[in-house]
Formats: sequence, structure tokens, C-alpha cells
Amino acid sequence: LELIDKEEVDALIGPQTSKQARFVIDVGRKAQVPAYEWREVILIYEDTEYGSDLIPYLAYEFQQVDIRVSSRFSFSPNDSKLRILKKLNKVMAMQTRVIVVHMSSSFGSKLFFLAKDVAMISEGYVWIITDGLSSLLDPMGVKAFGSMQGVLGIRPYIPQSKGLQNFKRKWKSRIHSCSTKLNIFGYWAYDTIWALAKAVEMIPQESSSSSTFEIINVIDNEEKVIGYWTLENVLTRKPDKAKNGKSMSKYELKPPIWPGNTKDKPRGWTTPIGGKKLNIAVPHKPGFEAYLKVAQDPYTKEFIITGFSHDVFEEALALLSFPVPRKLIPFPIGPNGGTYDELLSNVKNQTYDAAVGDITILANRSQYVDFTLPYLQSYVSMVVKIKDDERNNMWIFLKPLSWDLWLTTGVAFVCTGLVVWILEHRINNEFRGSAHQQVGTVFWFSFSILVFAHILILTQSYTASLASMLTVQRLQPTIIDIDELKMNGDFVGYETGSFVKDLLVKQLDFDESKLRDYGTAEEFDNAKI
Repeated sequence: LELIDKEEVDALIGPQTSKQARFVIDVGRKAQVPAYEWREVILIYEDTEYGSDLIPYLAYEFQQVDIRVSSRFSFSPNDSKLRILKKLNKVMAMQTRVIVVHMSSSFGSKLFFLAKDVAMISEGYVWIITDGLSSLLDPMGVKAFGSMQGVLGIRPYIPQSKGLQNFKRKWKSRIHSCSTKLNIFGYWAYDTIWALAKAVEMIPQESSSSSTFEIINVIDNEEKVIGYWTLENVLTRKPDKAKNGKSMSKYELKPPIWPGNTKDKPRGWTTPIGGKKLNIAVPHKPGFEAYLKVAQDPYTKEFIITGFSHDVFEEALALLSFPVPRKLIPFPIGPNGGTYDELLSNVKNQTYDAAVGDITILANRSQYVDFTLPYLQSYVSMVVKIKDDERNNMWIFLKPLSWDLWLTTGVAFVCTGLVVWILEHRINNEFRGSAHQQVGTVFWFSFSILVFAHILILTQSYTASLASMLTVQRLQPTIIDIDELKMNGDFVGYETGSFVKDLLVKQLDFDESKLRDYGTAEEFDNAKI
């Protein structure tokens, strides 16, 4: 405003921060971060108006594509070498290795000189620079190239034309210094002056502002173009295809050379220098080792942990995009150790960072620790003896043939014969004769009906009764429910260190003196329940 009012300036030319931020993020979305599965970045910027203006746009756009900005580091142009090195050491101590730099060329070159001195321009790092640096690489000199090997940059693309070639020839003829080369800002200044002189409306939009950007990779003493991007979100290897709106696969872009002179994809993260390992407690108890088994190597004295719970934990960590340095520490459970509640209390007071194992999720435990989603069903079962059945002998197959069955069959036999005789003896000569003959005929018909019409019913009834005796009736428990246990004053066993003791004492009102703890399946078996 002061320039317009006092100096009578007719136009102001400033940076296009929102467009630049959009381009940086779109390159990251389409060509870099998702392709290499990098989910975190570090922002480094110059603590000036130029450096700070772009950062809010970058942070917002990164958030839109689900990329986390793990840290931001601002560097003042007045910072001493020692102060810059201290900040770079903080960056080195972090896990993220994808770094986006937005600085002016004068301060950016200084930063990369120091970054190279502390071995940050090496394998594993990813450096991405905005056009404030990438557009001024030539004037920065050979030394700057040497400290920026493998860096990726973005800058507006200027298509080759006759006008551009003529302008370059005029520039060389008038400027005799070979070291003075034109860059994008020089072209923009030239175009802008002509645009203001002839009026912007009369000049095609693309001549004053490039809508295509190029992605460069610093290799040796030059920058090589590895792809192009347009505002229409087209990413290609050749500018003519970008202009036509034809997007190529991200894998068809020219492969970059990363810091450390390698073509291998950087992971984007590493174990932090001096990073603290997580202390993970693992319940150690003998007996039920399907879920967790803790053994110690007799030579190295290191603990070897296996089991289902441990396998689930390791598989979950393998799905993360970053490593989790950890140390598994056995926590004894039992008479000479502690309980699961004590284990979780140690997590609460930060003696351990976490715990992995067959730990039951309870309401009171959830008040002071967080649990993952359960991967096994949790319930409490009661194991009791079955009733002794005296019928369990070699003659058990005769047991279904009870007196009730014989009596019912006999009555049915007689009733059937009597009904047949009443209905047939007046009209059927076979049911006449002496009383002996009539009785024989009646029982013959009754037996025939029983055999041919009801034998299946009797057979199925016998089979069902025998199967019930061999299965269900043999598994009748001696104790039906908890109330019967308390009424009889019986002893009750539970697994050592589990929450079942508190359940029995505090919720079911069992006498604690009647409780016995057992640690292994053998101890339960020897208890002779």
C-alpha cells in the first residue's frame, strides 16, 4: 500500500504461495509419498516472511492427503553455524527421514553445506526443495551442487520457443560473463515487464505464468528433469503429454538418484539416534504356554519369547510404516512373582511402557490402562467332577430294556390281540374254534403286528436310550452351580495370578480360606478335583 500511495507504483508482483503449495503436495501425493508409503514428513523453512508464508499451505495440504507433519524447524538467517548444527542434530535424532525445505537460495545453500558435514545428505534421507532453491541452483555454484546430491526439486517449466532462443542469444551477446546464467526469475521479470507495457489482456496467459512444472533431481553438477506436472493434476515424463492431459504411471517416471548415490527407495524413517526402546512387559508363568512361553538361552542368557499372543503383537507391528524399537521383559506371575493386576499397575506408573500377553480386559483395569481390541473371547468356566454311574459295566446294553419297557410292550401285545379278536371273530373263521385255537390266533396276529409295524419304534427307542446312557447321563456334574459350592463349603481352585480370585472373593462372596491357586495343568490334575 505504501508503494502504491507514495511511490505511485502501478503493479505489485509477489509469490503464488497457494499454487506452489498445491503443486508440492500433489507431487507428494502422486509421485512420492504414497508411491513409497511415506506417511510422515519434516518441514524446514526460513524464519522470514518469505519462508513462513508457504508453511500453513503445506501443513494444510499434507493433512488433506493423510500425511503427518511430524515436526517443523525454522532457521533464521542470523543463526550462527553452531545454532544451525544444533537444530540439524535434532532433525537427525528424529525417526522421520523425509524432509521438505522451503528457503531462499542464499540461506538454503548454507544449510545444505552444514547438512552434508553432519552426514545428512546420505543414504536413507529424502530431501525435497521448493522452487526458491531449485530455480536458483545454477547461480549457487558447483559447491552447492556437491552438497545437494540426490535432492529432489520443483520449479516452473518454461517450454522452448523461438522467442526464448532469441532472448537467450541477446542475453549472451550483451552479458559477457559466462557464469551469469538466466533462471526462471529472469524470464519472469522479462515477461512481466512486457506484460505491463503491452497490457496483460493482450498477452496469452501462458506467456506470463507457466502452468507446467518440472521435477528435477540433482545429480553430479547438474539438475536432471525426471518428470512434469500441470495444474490439471497430470504427472508425466514428457511435457507434451502433460500438456495433452495424458498421465503416465508413477513407475514410468525417470527413476531418481537418492542421497548416497543410490536408486533404492528410501524407507522414509529410521531408528532415532539415541532413541529410547520401549520396555514391553510379558507375563511369565509356567504351565499354559500356548499363549506365551518364555525361555532363556543358556549361553547368551537372552529371553526367547514365543506363543500366540506374542505372534499377534509382532504381526501388528509389522503392519506399521515405521519401526518400534522395543525390549521384551518377562514379568513373573505366581507365588514368587506378582499378579496380572500388579503387572498393569507397573504399566500405569510407567515402569513398563506396555504389556503383551493373555491379559483379560476388565472394567476396573480399563480405568488406568488402555487395551487394544480383543482378539480372543474371554469367559469364566467351572470344572467339576462327574457323577459315578454304577451302571457302567459290560451289561449296559441291557439297561434300556427296563421293566417299564417290558410291561408296556406286554400290555400293548395283549390289547392289540384283544382288539383284533373282537373285530374279527364274528366274520373271520380263523378266529373261531376252541378257546385254545382262538388264543393262539389272537397272539399270532398281535405278534405279527408288533414285529412288522412297531419294530422300528422299539428299535429307535432302544438306540436313543442306550446313546443317552453312554453320553449325556455319564456326564452329569456332581455340583450344579456356585451356590451349591458355597453351601457345601467346598475348596475351589483358580489359576495363579488371574483375576478369578478377586471375582470369587469380592463378587461371589467366597471364603478366601477355601481358595487354592494352581499354576499348571498338572497341578490341577493332581488336585484330584
